[in-house]
Amino acid sequence: EVTNLKEGDIVLPLYLGECGECLNCSSGKTNLCHKYPINMSGLMLDGTSRMSVRGEKLFHHMSCSTWSEYTVVEAGYAVKVDPALPLSHASLLSCGFTTGFGSTYRVANVGKGST
Repeated sequence: EVTNLKEGDIVLPLYLGECGECLNCSSGKTNLCHKYPINMSGLMLDGTSRMSVRGEKLFHHMSCSTWSEYTVVEAGYAVKVDPALPLSHASLLSCGFTTGFGSTYRVANVGKGST
């Protein structure tokens, strides 16, 4: 049962889910959520697929399948976006920004003045 979202909400899909309740989510380590881990199986957490084409099962990519017109995700893999935020700005908050920021500042340790 989905309780944190309602029909019409603008959401961003996440490949790292957040339950907001486990020890890691409660301590700010939401990227290590116990309930919604990185899911590379191609299936929903219950082992099923909610999508098909001409009777053939389709598999999800990293819990969000964002390269498609439609997708089905577990509620913990979606985050609500403030409707006041322009969609063109909201889209930057998903994979593109986090990948670029994370690789630049957390892995490569690029600092102020670097080129």
